[in-house]
Amino acid sequence: MTSTDLDPALHADPTGDRTDLPTLTGPAAVGAVGVVLALATGADMDAVAGAADGATMVATEVLLCAAGMALAIVWRRPAARRRLAVAALAATVALAVWSAVFTGVMATGAEVDAARGATVASMAGVTNWWLVFDRPLALAPLPPLAGLWLGAIVAQVVLVAAVVVRRRGSVDDAAVAEVEVGTVGRGARLALGGAVVAALWTALLGWLAASSELGSSPLGNPADLPGWLVRLLDIDGGRLVDRLQYGTDTRLAGLLVGVAVGLAAPALRRRVPGPLTAALGAVIVVALWALAPADGGWLAYGGLLVVGCAAGAVGLGAPTLPAVVSGVLAWLGRRAWAIWLWILPVAIVTDPMRSGLEGLPQQAVRVLAPVALGAASVAVLDHLLGRRLVDADGRRRVAPWLIAAEVCLAVVLVAAAVAPGQPLTVYRQSTATGGTPAVVFAGDSMPYGLGSIVMGRKLDSEMGIAGRLAALPGCSFTEGDLINRDRVAPFNPECARLRDIFREETAKADPTMVIMLAWAWELYDRRVTNDDGSTTDFVVGTPEWRERFAADAQSALDDLSRDGAVVVLLTMPCVDPDADTPNHPTSSATEPHRVAEVNAMVRQLAARNRDKAVVVDLDGEYLCPDGDYRAFIDGQLMSSDSVHFSQDGAEKLWRDYLGPRVAELLGLPDQAGA
Repeated sequence: MTSTDLDPALHADPTGDRTDLPTLTGPAAVGAVGVVLALATGADMDAVAGAADGATMVATEVLLCAAGMALAIVWRRPAARRRLAVAALAATVALAVWSAVFTGVMATGAEVDAARGATVASMAGVTNWWLVFDRPLALAPLPPLAGLWLGAIVAQVVLVAAVVVRRRGSVDDAAVAEVEVGTVGRGARLALGGAVVAALWTALLGWLAASSELGSSPLGNPADLPGWLVRLLDIDGGRLVDRLQYGTDTRLAGLLVGVAVGLAAPALRRRVPGPLTAALGAVIVVALWALAPADGGWLAYGGLLVVGCAAGAVGLGAPTLPAVVSGVLAWLGRRAWAIWLWILPVAIVTDPMRSGLEGLPQQAVRVLAPVALGAASVAVLDHLLGRRLVDADGRRRVAPWLIAAEVCLAVVLVAAAVAPGQPLTVYRQSTATGGTPAVVFAGDSMPYGLGSIVMGRKLDSEMGIAGRLAALPGCSFTEGDLINRDRVAPFNPECARLRDIFREETAKADPTMVIMLAWAWELYDRRVTNDDGSTTDFVVGTPEWRERFAADAQSALDDLSRDGAVVVLLTMPCVDPDADTPNHPTSSATEPHRVAEVNAMVRQLAARNRDKAVVVDLDGEYLCPDGDYRAFIDGQLMSSDSVHFSQDGAEKLWRDYLGPRVAELLGLPDQAGA
C-alpha cells in the first residue's frame, strides 16, 4: 500500500465526520506494538529462530489483530484491495527467491527438507499447517519462507470471507449505515462471536493436551487414533505451544477481534475515551507479553482472546492520540509486516555460529536490521505500486508478468522439492589402520554398546572399515548436576574425561568418519554452581539451555573432526515409557519435547557445519517413525528399555539401517547385509 492509502483526509467518512473513520492509523498503531514485541522476543530470547513460546504468541497475536483491523478497512475500498493483492504477489515472489537462495547456499541436511516443505506450503498458502504437522522440522532452523505463516492465516481467512460475503457491496453499505446511526453492525457482532468460539476451541485443545500428558485423555490411547487426528488435536505429548502458535483455528481470536474493531470503530469511538483506551490496551498487551509462560499455559484458556481485545483497544484509541505519538506509531506500524518478514532471515544469518556476533552487537543487529530492511522494502514497493502498477495500464502491463514469474518459480521449486538430495560423500584413508577407513563411535553408553557389537561381531570388517570407540558410558559432554524431576544428582567428575577421550581416541585412530550419539544425558535439566556459590538451572528448551548446548556441542564436534573426519550426527531416538520393552524408563527424559528439542539442536549443529557434519535420522526414519518406539522390528527386540540397544538389536540396526548409510557416505560398496 502507498502512503496515499493511509491519509485519512483522502478517505473522509461518508457522513462528513472524519474523526469516526476507522483509518489505517489504528491498525498501524497495533502493528507497531506487535512488531516491537516481536523484535524484543527475537533479539533477547531467539524464540523467532526456534520453537514457539508464549512471548512470541502474544507478539504475533497483536500483529494478527492489526491485520484483522486492516482487512475490515481494506474490504471497503476496491482500489486498496487491488493494491494489497499485487503487493502480496510481489512479496511472495521475492521471498520464494530468497528461500531458493537460502536452500542452495546456506541450508543442509534437515534444513534442505525444511526449506522445500516451507516453499511448497507457502505457495499453497498453508505454511502454518505445514509447521503444525511437521513438528520436528518446525523446531529446526526455519527457512525464511516459514516466516509467511502469519500471512497464510490471514490469506485463509480472506478466502473464506470472500466466499461467505458474496455481495461485495454489502459490507460497504453496512459500514455506511453504522456510521450514520452510531451502532455496532451485524458484521462486527459476527466477527466478535467467531473470536469467542475460537477461544473456546483453543481452550478445549489445551485441556485435551493437558489430559493426555496426565495419561487421562478422554479420547483414549492416542496410539489407537488416526495419526492426523492426534497431531491436529495435539494429544501425542508434543509441545502445545507450537500447535497454538501456528494453527489457523487457534489464532482466529486476535484476527477476528481486529475485524470486529475495524467494522465497529465508527460507533465505538463515539462511546469510549480514545487516549485512555489506547494507553490501557498497550499496558495490558505489554504486561501479558512479559508474563506469558514459555509453554503457552494460560494463553490457551482465553489468554489469546484477552491479548486480541487489548490490541484492539490500542487500535481503537490510537487515531485520537497526539499527532507526534500517532505519527511514530503509524510510521512503524505501516512497515510492521515487512519488518516481521525480515526478523527470521536476520535471525538465521546472525546466528552466533554463522556470523560470530554475540551479546549486545548481535542484539543490536537483530533489532535494527529488520527495521531498516523492512522500511527499505516498503519504500521500494510503495514507489513500484504507487507509480507503476496500480494504474490500469500499469496493472495490465506488469501484473501478468508477476503472475507468470511466480508460477514458473513455483514449478521449479516444487520440482526441487521432489528431487533427491545430494549426499555428503567423503573417502579419506586412515593412516592408523593401514589405509582402511576408520570409523569411531563417540558418545555415551548408546554408541559404546552399538560400536562394541559392530566390532565384536566383525560387522565393520565385513564392510571394509575399522571400528573404534571414543565413548564413556553414563557421561555427557555437558557438565552440571543432573535434575531428574524433583531429584538432583551431583555431576560425576569422571565424566569430565569424555572430551579428553574424544581428542585422544580420534588422534589414535585418525578416523575417516565419526558416528556421534551423545544426547541421552542432554535430555535432563542441569544445575551449575557459579563462582559466588549461587546456582543456575538450564532447563531443556529454554534460550539459555539452547545457547549452552550449541556451544558445548560445537566444541565436541570440533574435537572429533579436527583431523578431517566427517561426523555423522545420529538423532536421539524417542524415549517411550509405553514401549513394548521389558523395562520402562520413568525419568523426565520420557517427556517428548525433550527429545524434540535435542534433535532440533542436532540439526542446527549439522547446519552450521555442513562441510564436516551430516544428520542421520535414527529417530524419525528407523526407531520411532510414528513417534512411538519400535521395540520389535521383524520380530527382533531392539532394546530392553527404549534407550540402550540389545546386542541383536544393535546388529539389526547396523545391517538394516545405519551400515548402508555409512557405506553410502564413505562411497563404499554396501556389504552390511552380507
